[in-house]
Amino acid sequence: MNARARETYTRGIPGPLVGFNMLIEARTVNELTEREVAMHRIANRDNTTFQRLLESRRILADLRTRLAAEERERVAAANDLQAQVAKLAEVRRVRAEAKRRLDARVQLLRREADQLAADSARIAAIIRRQEAAARARAQAIANREAAASARAGRRNRRTGEGGGLSSSGLRWPASCGLTSGFGARWGRMHEGIDLGCPSGTSVRAARGGVVLAAGWGGGYGKLVLIGHGDGLVTAYGHNSRLLVSAGQSVERGQVIAASGSTGHSTGPHVHFEVRVGGVPRNPLAYLP
Repeated sequence: MNARARETYTRGIPGPLVGFNMLIEARTVNELTEREVAMHRIANRDNTTFQRLLESRRILADLRTRLAAEERERVAAANDLQAQVAKLAEVRRVRAEAKRRLDARVQLLRREADQLAADSARIAAIIRRQEAAARARAQAIANREAAASARAGRRNRRTGEGGGLSSSGLRWPASCGLTSGFGARWGRMHEGIDLGCPSGTSVRAARGGVVLAAGWGGGYGKLVLIGHGDGLVTAYGHNSRLLVSAGQSVERGQVIAASGSTGHSTGPHVHFEVRVGGVPRNPLAYLP
C-alpha cells in the first residue's frame, strides 16, 4: 500500500481517479473487461491487506496491554518480595537479639553456679572450724527445742493441730515460693534451694542453734551459717542485711536476716542449704 501511494504521488494522479483513468484508457472491450477485472483484484487485495493491517494493529495493542499488565504484576511481585525480605531480616534481628540476651543470662547463671561451687568448699571449712566450738551450746538448744517439740506434739495430738515442723525439727526459712531445686544446674551442682522472696523479706532460722558465721560469703553474698549441734548446719545466702553475728544463739523462727540479691545472684531470693557433716543434702527432705 505504501508502494502504491508513492506511485500515485509520483504520477500526479489522485488516488480515487486511478481506476477511472485505467478504464477510459482501454482501447477495446476486451481490454476494458480485463482492466475492470484487474481493478477488482487490486481492490480485493488492498482490502485484504488493509484488514490484515488492522488485525496486526489490534494484536499489537493487545500485546502492549498484556505486557503492561505483566509489568505491573512484576513490579507488585518485586515489591512484595522486598517486603518479605525486610520482614525476614527483622525476624532474624529479633531472634539474634533474643539469643544474645539468652546467652548472656546463661553465662551469668554459669558464673553464679561456678562461684557458688567454689564458695561451697569455703562454707564446709567454716563449718568444720566453728562447729566444734558451738556444738555444746547448739546441742543444749536442740535439747530444749526437742523437749518443746515433744510437748507440742503431745498437745497437737490432743487438740488435732499441726506444728509446721518436719521430723528433723526444721521449718521453712521464709514463706515464699520455690523457684529452683536441689541438684545439677548449668553443669554445676546447685547445693540448696531458692525461694523467690522480694528484697527485704524476713529470713528466719529453720531451727535453733548457734551462728557459726555471719558475713560476706563470696558468691553467696551476705551469708548466715547456723550450727544445730547434731552435725546439721543450715545456710542462708544472698541477704541484703544480716541481723545476727557469729557466736550468737538463735531460736527456731527468729529473724536472722533480710532477703536480697547480694553476691552472684540474678534477682532477689533466699538461697537455703542443709548440710550434714559438711555434705550438702536436699533441703526438701528436711522441711515439712
